[in-house]
Amino acid sequence: MAGYSVLQDAGASIVQLLFNELSTDPQTGGLIDAPDKISQSSPKEVKDDNSPALLSVYLYRVVENPYVKNQFPVPGPGGTFRKPPLTLDLNYMITPLLKEPEDRQIVLGKVMKVLYDKAILEGADLTPPLDAEDEPIRLTLNPVPLEEITKVWQAMELDYKLSVCYIARVTFLESDRTASSSRVVEKTSNYGEAVTQ
Repeated sequence: MAGYSVLQDAGASIVQLLFNELSTDPQTGGLIDAPDKISQSSPKEVKDDNSPALLSVYLYRVVENPYVKNQFPVPGPGGTFRKPPLTLDLNYMITPLLKEPEDRQIVLGKVMKVLYDKAILEGADLTPPLDAEDEPIRLTLNPVPLEEITKVWQAMELDYKLSVCYIARVTFLESDRTASSSRVVEKTSNYGEAVTQ
């Protein structure tokens, strides 16, 4: 189970995967050739900071995954139970920030191919400490309506740029809250006895 750094760790894992794949590709390697060319900052932060980043992997929304809310408590030490882990959907907007439209489309196409081929990140695909966990990160293309994504761009006060959205699904955030519970060791039953009044 992951700790509260899981949001940063999941983003770092996605950035690492994209850099490893983009930097070794003959077409995109000349464009994304250093780790600082991919950033977890928003496109606005990249612009305002004069960052060398040419690809933004921006976490713009975090919500609880509604499909796994009713989990059982997790057994802990000494007969205690922990609250079930919080399962999150991390919504990313991935935006190529290159100057030429053709380069933006090539990079975005490669990003989508990588995330399609590696839709489940596990083991060596994950950065520490997630690589030691047995919980994968599942990536799904999220067809966000144009109106919703336009609102994100308006909030950043930038003109819309070609981008895609992904959900990093089933990321666990473990709880520290525990409750003690003891086993039933004795039960008394009075079967067969008549009730008198």
